[in-house]
Amino acid sequence: MNVIETRRLYLRRLEEGDAARLLEIYQEPGLLDYFSVGPPETIEDARAAIRRHMLRYEEWGFGLWATVLRETNEIIGRCGLILQNMEWGQEVEVAYIISRAQWGQGLASEAARAIRDYGFEHLKQERLVCLIHVDNERSRRVARAIGMSPERKAKYFGQDVDVYAMSQPNAS
Repeated sequence: MNVIETRRLYLRRLEEGDAARLLEIYQEPGLLDYFSVGPPETIEDARAAIRRHMLRYEEWGFGLWATVLRETNEIIGRCGLILQNMEWGQEVEVAYIISRAQWGQGLASEAARAIRDYGFEHLKQERLVCLIHVDNERSRRVARAIGMSPERKAKYFGQDVDVYAMSQPNAS
């Protein structure tokens, strides 16, 4: 079942069978240079991470989803919403990782825009954030493209990040 569909993508719940493809993506050189948390290193680690996301779907009603290119039905990343515990409280983050082979086509922005809309419209979130490593200009461009603005600096898993945020457009 697809959670979100866009012109070029669909996002669906992760399945354990996605582990091998996601592991390939995580191992692409340079892809996770700014990633705060270490990626799965083995197929079993990848399956365990997927199982955690499957539990989050039930617990939170959202999570990270397989990001699939409609034209080829190929998984090109994982994007979605994830609950983050920050020093000032909980935030819901718009998160995105797209295979390097797909960079430069606007797919991360397309996915992030749809995720933002899902968070505000379907989940009725009042606020969404992106936590972006201070050196990650590509992610900053995606956050700006979906309407987020820099709000503050923070530490996240020991790394310096910029917090980009936006509030529900209809919030009073």
